[in-house]
Amino acid sequence: MAKHDKDTTVRTAKSGYSDIVMVCSKCTKRVGLKKDEIRGRLKREVKRRGLGRVTRVVSTGCLGPCPKRFVAVATSFSLSRNRIVLIDPDGDAAQTLDTVYPAARRFE
Repeated sequence: MAKHDKDTTVRTAKSGYSDIVMVCSKCTKRVGLKKDEIRGRLKREVKRRGLGRVTRVVSTGCLGPCPKRFVAVATSFSLSRNRIVLIDPDGDAAQTLDTVYPAARRFE
């Protein structure tokens, strides 16, 4: 095995979480909110439900659809169904989490 082959090997690491919620930062900015405002709301709701150890909420770049008055959000659940969820930025975080992450209901 050549020395440069060792540098290109793929490795894995334990993640510590099993689900992810991705919030489009471009959409968040377009609707006039602070950069991580929607992510922060969802993250607080995830923690309130006790899902903080199994769910990661992150801001990401463009997810594809660019709705005028909504924010694009994707989860492992929605992506497994080839869907991006468009949420109302003024909506309740608990209701939003139920919409974008139906699997969270089973933990309550």
